[in-house]
This record gives sequence, structure tokens and C-alpha cells, in this order.
Amino acid sequence: MQVTKDASGQALMLAGKLDIKFVETTRSALLQYLEADSNLVVDLSQITDCDTPGLQLLYSTKQTADRLGKPFSFVAVSDAVRTASADLGLPFLESALAGGTQDGA
Repeated sequence: MQVTKDASGQALMLAGKLDIKFVETTRSALLQYLEADSNLVVDLSQITDCDTPGLQLLYSTKQTADRLGKPFSFVAVSDAVRTASADLGLPFLESALAGGTQDGA
């Protein structure tokens, strides 16, 4: 899993597998950016695989931002994330992802 800021510095990009192996390190990176930035946008277009712990991390990050009163959104949600959410029947996560678009469109 790679976590980087995009060229504009306006979005945090996640790339690779968002699975149990990478949840803790990804969580640390997300929290660091969330604390440092007042408006965090997370680009999920490069997520190639996502499992239940990965989905839990995304939802938890959104909840933390809400609790801190910080604007936060997911954009360019990949098919892998959408499929994992739908397969698990997680409507609460689907609503958190609703603002994103597939494949960067």
C-alpha cells in the first residue's frame, strides 16, 4: 500500500491493496494527514483490492473526521472498493462513498 499526496497537494492518494496486512500502517498515515490538514480528500482510484478490514478503516477515518469537525471526502472510488462494500452489504459505507466517482471520472 502506498499513501502519497497528489501533485497538487490537495488529495491523499491510496494505491495498491487495502487489506489486513496494510491497515495499521495506512491508518497511521491517514490519521497523520487528517490531523495536519483542514480539508482532507482521499483518492481511492488506485485501490486494486480491498477486504473487510480495509473497508472498516475507510469508514473509521470518515467517522474520525466527522467527530473532529473536519471536511473529508473520498473521490474516484475504485471498482475494488465499491465491489467489496456491495459484497458485504454495507449500506453505511456505501453512503460514505457516495460522493466519490468511479475510475477518476
